Amino acid sequence: MIGAGDENKTHHFRGKWFGFGPVQDSEALVFAVFATTKTNGQRLSAKSFDRQKLVKAEQSIARQSVTTRKTFKEAVVRTGEASKGNFIGVATASAGTIRAIFSNAWPAAAPREIRGFGVLDLVEKGDFDGHGTVGFRSEATLTKPRELGALREFLMFDLADKFSDIGSIDECPWGSLLNIGLKRALCIWQAVGQV
Repeated sequence: MIGAGDENKTHHFRGKWFGFGPVQDSEALVFAVFATTKTNGQRLSAKSFDRQKLVKAEQSIARQSVTTRKTFKEAVVRTGEASKGNFIGVATASAGTIRAIFSNAWPAAAPREIRGFGVLDLVEKGDFDGHGTVGFRSEATLTKPRELGALREFLMFDLADKFSDIGSIDECPWGSLLNIGLKRALCIWQAVGQV
């Protein structure tokens, strides 16, 4: 789960000098769709996402502006096809739209506003540098298991709804090497300023 402050820092296995910094609300996120991904026609469904990966904040996405089409094809498509079947396409959403998902229907006894999801700049060994993850926020928990299941199901339906129709990889405006280099330089400059 994503706790307070987790989204405000980079989570690169090599350290803060190597990531692209925290995922900004304006960034487009790319979700890869394969033959085994459960969909609702040309749209994602709640079952497109792995609930356990969302709980662990490990649901993979690509940060579109810092990922080239070639990198996406090599690191996501080729790798994914080995275990998930043929690549179908991609669905996109902005990080801000994902972070804005909330519920105000639970707990039943005293409903409160619960923000559903966070987005992390998370790069582990073997990932490409534009990798990120989506996960449930730590506040999206309830003490009653039945209510918790209903809350998470509701949030997952809303998550699926926020993504675009499934489209071609060629329709995405992928990052250019120049822009990616400039973003890296900016992140290094910001990290130096924090020392």
